[in-house]
Amino acid sequence: MEQREYWQSRDLSCLSTWDNWVDLRTIVMTKNTLIKPDGTTSVQVRYFVSSLSLGVKEVARVVCGHWLVELAHWYLDVMFGEDANRALDRVVAFNLNIL
Repeated sequence: MEQREYWQSRDLSCLSTWDNWVDLRTIVMTKNTLIKPDGTTSVQVRYFVSSLSLGVKEVARVVCGHWLVELAHWYLDVMFGEDANRALDRVVAFNLNIL
């Protein structure tokens, strides 16, 4: 079972250099709790900064979408060795990308 929790704050005062970020609007925290069938629990907390003016529900959707893209990149690299590929010919690289 996985439980995902999302928090969003527009109060940027906790960031000492927030004014160095162009168009920074919110800070987002996610907490993912995974309870495995054997009863063990793992918790992962992540923080994001965002220039988007979205509500927390939309932010949750964007964060999930981001990790789906990261998962796809992981598969391309780990399963297909895409990062290790050093094809210099553009046609060869294009064809390998299709595969």
